[in-house]
Amino acid sequence: MGFGQHQSFYFRPSWINKGLEHIGQNSRFFYEKNHFEILGLGKNMAKSLRHWLIATNVVEEQKGKKTVHTFTDFGQIIYKYDRHLQHGLSLGMLHYYLVTNKDMATSWYWFFNEYRESVFDRERLITALEKWIEVSGLKAVSPNTLKRDIDCLLNMYALKDYKNLTPEDVISCPLENLEMISKNVSNYYTKSFADVDEIRDILFVSLLVYSEKHGQNEFAVEELAESPELWGKVFNLSRSAIVEYATQMTEGYPIRFIRTNKLDTILLTKEITSIEALKEKFEQYSKEVSSYA
Repeated sequence: MGFGQHQSFYFRPSWINKGLEHIGQNSRFFYEKNHFEILGLGKNMAKSLRHWLIATNVVEEQKGKKTVHTFTDFGQIIYKYDRHLQHGLSLGMLHYYLVTNKDMATSWYWFFNEYRESVFDRERLITALEKWIEVSGLKAVSPNTLKRDIDCLLNMYALKDYKNLTPEDVISCPLENLEMISKNVSNYYTKSFADVDEIRDILFVSLLVYSEKHGQNEFAVEELAESPELWGKVFNLSRSAIVEYATQMTEGYPIRFIRTNKLDTILLTKEITSIEALKEKFEQYSKEVSSYA
C-alpha cells in the first residue's frame, strides 16, 4: 500500500508535460543529480512529480541493473495529443488511473471506492481512513501521514475560492476542473459528479480499461453503481445518472443497454482497446478543432 508518497504536493498544471518531456529525452532523467534544477522545482517537488507520473499511469518504472522510466501507452497518447491537459477526457482518465491505483495512491483509492459518505469534514475523513486501514488489516500508518494524504487529496479536487488565497495556493491541480469536490463556508465538503463535456467519452474509455483488467464485458447497472473502480464510485454518479448516461451512449458508442424487469445490463459490443478508443477520440477532437479553424 502507498501512503504519503506525494511529499505533500499535488501535481501542478505544467508538471505532467515537464516530466514526460524530460523522460522522453532521458529515461534516467530522475536519477540525474541536477534533475530538480532542470525542472525548476525543489527536490521534494521533483520527488512528488515522479510519484504522480507513475501513479496516474503516464509513466512506468522498469527495474533492472538500472531503473528507468518509460511512457506507458496512455502516456504516449497524452504526450502526443494533450500534454497540457486541456481536454476533459485527459483529466478524467488521469483521475481514473489514479483512484484505481490502490498500491501507490491508497488514500485516493479508499476515498473514491470505499468511503460512502457524500458530505464530510477533514477530521471525519481522517478518522474514517484510520478505521478502514485497521479493519482491512493493513500495516498501521502514522496519523501525520494520513493527515497529509487527506489534505493533499482535498487540495487536488476541491473547488477553491481564489479571492483570499496566497499566490502558491492559487496554483491549482488540473483535476480540480472535474468539479468532484466542493467546500462550503462551514468547512464541510461535498462529493459531486464529474461535470465535464467529455463525461461520456470518459465513462466509455474507463469501462474499457476495467474490462481489460478484469476480463468482463457485461455489467449490471447495480454493479456499475456500487462496485469499486466503476462509474458510480469513481465518478460520484448515482444509479439514475448511470441509467441516463447508458441510455445516451447507445448512440455513438459500441454499447448495448438491455433493460428488463429484473436486471438492467450494459454490454460492450465491439472489441476495441482502451488505447485505440482514446486515440480515436483525440483524433476526432483534432478534426473538430480543425473544422472550426
